[in-house]
Amino acid sequence: MAEQSFTNADLTAAIFSNVRMCSVRFDDVDMSCANVYNANLSAARFDDVNLRGATLRNVSLANVRIDDCDVQGLTIDGFDVARLISEERARRQAANNR
Repeated sequence: MAEQSFTNADLTAAIFSNVRMCSVRFDDVDMSCANVYNANLSAARFDDVNLRGATLRNVSLANVRIDDCDVQGLTIDGFDVARLISEERARRQAANNR
């Protein structure tokens, strides 16, 4: 089924197991309430994606780059990321003003 195109398809409750989906493109896709287990998303790119309320557990974020994102309410291991970023920006600004 390589190089297939699905447009206006309803795959609600579909199960994909042991599937190779390298270099696929998802555009205007509703994946709310999706469950992703044991997946390799290395080198994936996410643009204009809503992850509000998502839970990432036992996930490798090594070498992940996050730019121009709303991080209000984001916690990592219980730490408020927005607060930490704000504090770091203030620290850097103070260091630059010395």
